[in-house]
Amino acid sequence: MVPPQLGETASEQQQLSQNSRAQRRVTRQQGFTLIEIMVVVIIIGILAAIVAPNVIGRIDDAQITKANAEISNIENAMKFYRLDNFAYPTTEQGIEALTTKPTDPSIRNWKQGGYLDRLPKDPWGNPYQYLKLGSGVGFQGQQGPAALMSTIRKERGFTLIEILVVVIIIAIISGVALMSMNLIGDDRELDTERKRLATLIELAQDEAVMQGREFGLELMSSTYRFVEFDPFDSRWSEVQGDDLFRMRQLPEGMEFELYVEDKLILLENDPKLIEDPDDEGMSLTVETYAPHLFVFSSGESTAFEIRLKRPRNDQQLVMRGNVLGAIEFVDQDD
Repeated sequence: MVPPQLGETASEQQQLSQNSRAQRRVTRQQGFTLIEIMVVVIIIGILAAIVAPNVIGRIDDAQITKANAEISNIENAMKFYRLDNFAYPTTEQGIEALTTKPTDPSIRNWKQGGYLDRLPKDPWGNPYQYLKLGSGVGFQGQQGPAALMSTIRKERGFTLIEILVVVIIIAIISGVALMSMNLIGDDRELDTERKRLATLIELAQDEAVMQGREFGLELMSSTYRFVEFDPFDSRWSEVQGDDLFRMRQLPEGMEFELYVEDKLILLENDPKLIEDPDDEGMSLTVETYAPHLFVFSSGESTAFEIRLKRPRNDQQLVMRGNVLGAIEFVDQDD
């Protein structure tokens, strides 16, 4: 059954303006779930762990090849230096002796222009280190007296386990942060819907007392609507000409739980059919309609407890009303 729409009278427009908060719907914007985000992050981490070592390894291989070639050039230059000066440079003179003539007066046959055009740095940006050992010359990995040229430092990339550990830590931190944000957002949305329903019930109570009308509230699993008792036809009907009391839908994933006199009431998914007095056949087949909660013109109401729940994350907020129409919000554990 289609709920009635807002009338066009000035008084109704004024009433709607005064109670605009009760009319505002909350649009739920659902993000990705924690499990979905963690799965995506872990997949990205695994792909990165597979690709990154291969890329880093290829770069390291090229750098090591270049370093070996430069060491070989320095080694050849050292041999020519020794051939001219009958000894390798001392540790203090270093490989700078290949480009700049040492101040040692015993070096008399130093080649004009030097033995290298320039002193190279290793592929990682560090100068090559030289150490004179004994009377001979040699390089790392060779036997006998040696001049130890730079120890090639291979810059290792991260291992697969290291990358996976970092990715999992990031996923856990991100998941906790997102879950906290979702919990806060869910609490706020539940609280908004609870306040909306309480405000509508209070408005119905005010109109019932001031206008001598009898209202009722019917709850479904995730929707609710207000109805009004017609004393002339002795039946309930949807509220006509007042959009405030139209049928309303809870945001996705949210549902009601209703207790009347401490008894759990089974809620249907769809609203009950209201009998039509002009349809005699319907009046015989349809059960007599009655809402779950009553709002009387005397100011009294049905005592109730309504729980707004979000089963997905086991959250709920509670509101209670007594026979005098007073409504209170209580904590979940009360």
